[in-house]
Amino acid sequence: MAALCLALIALSGNGIEVYPTSASALWSDFNEADHDAMIKAELFSWPVTLTIMVLAFGSLVAAGLPLLLTIAGLVALGTIVRREVHRILRIWGQTLVPPAITMTLYFLIFGNLIGSRVGDMGGYTYMQFIVPGLVMMSVLQNAFANSSSSLIQSKVTGNIVFVLLPPLSHQEFFWGYALACVVRGLVVGLGVILTGLVFVDLPLAAPLWALAFAVIGSLLLGSLGIVAGIW
Repeated sequence: MAALCLALIALSGNGIEVYPTSASALWSDFNEADHDAMIKAELFSWPVTLTIMVLAFGSLVAAGLPLLLTIAGLVALGTIVRREVHRILRIWGQTLVPPAITMTLYFLIFGNLIGSRVGDMGGYTYMQFIVPGLVMMSVLQNAFANSSSSLIQSKVTGNIVFVLLPPLSHQEFFWGYALACVVRGLVVGLGVILTGLVFVDLPLAAPLWALAFAVIGSLLLGSLGIVAGIW
């Protein structure tokens, strides 16, 4: 934009002066000045901030302590999630297969036997009508079961101490188990959808909204599972 403004001004001559007057041209000068000011502010504020942190904490290593604590917290969070996901996959016969079998029975009993008598509902077959509800039910049930069963089993077997002994904050503890619940809920939901595709076509009008509801529902029920597992 600056080059364009200069080119327009260069057209002045023979007693005629040319100046850009549009809003974009006027704001371009302001944006350039603001950009230069922000760069200078960053260059001046960074050494000052570092000096203040060194003086406040006592050393350069101590100045980086908040960053180190943040990195340690993320590592701890990832460790809990990885541990729970490993547990889910290690006993996949108990965590992933039963929901698929249960939903298959629902499809066979309610879909074929009852659906043949109910007929279409709003332009969809009865099977297509119940599949989204069955998928969401599986997601919510498994999200709740993951956190509650994991905590209860850890308390019964005594290995809960390995989670309580490290210096984990309550946020890291909560989000570690909650994110693992989301993983199990989404995996089970995907398995139920694939099972449903065997029996009926599933038109997805808003897949992103469906994914958002599944994630939010998994977080909510996983949180309730954490409460149930603790108490």
